[in-house]
Amino acid sequence: MTALDITSIIRKDLLIAGSRSQTKRQILKEMTDLLEKQGMISDTAVFLTAIYQREKEGLTGIGQGIAIPHGKSSAVNQTVVAAATLKQPIPWETLDDENVSVVILFAVKAEEANVEHIQVLQKVARLLAKDHFIKELKETSTIEELYDLFTKNK
Repeated sequence: MTALDITSIIRKDLLIAGSRSQTKRQILKEMTDLLEKQGMISDTAVFLTAIYQREKEGLTGIGQGIAIPHGKSSAVNQTVVAAATLKQPIPWETLDDENVSVVILFAVKAEEANVEHIQVLQKVARLLAKDHFIKELKETSTIEELYDLFTKNK
């Protein structure tokens, strides 16, 4: 497996700082609309169905205010990660029963699901294993700060 450069999956135009979404459904729609607008997915409804299907399989709220929803779908044109910080924490099914203030959405091409999906999850999981990363993530207020945080912490 070749190493995946995080800048190939996390782009500034896929980041949202200070979203005003107030529910899980709203933030997922906001993020998938952005993915479609940027040409990363071809069909918001199809991709949202894949995300909600995955949500039924297990919690994506990993705790400490972070959720990592993801979907594998033929509607995904390019495997990428979108991320959003929220103005106000929102209810989400989480391991620690805490609301979520950061959503990291994985969009994975169906045909790349095995290799690339695992690589992307590993990259982000390594970052989320660092307490200082989570603390900084929650404190970011701009897209620039969010992007720098992900890319400088390779």
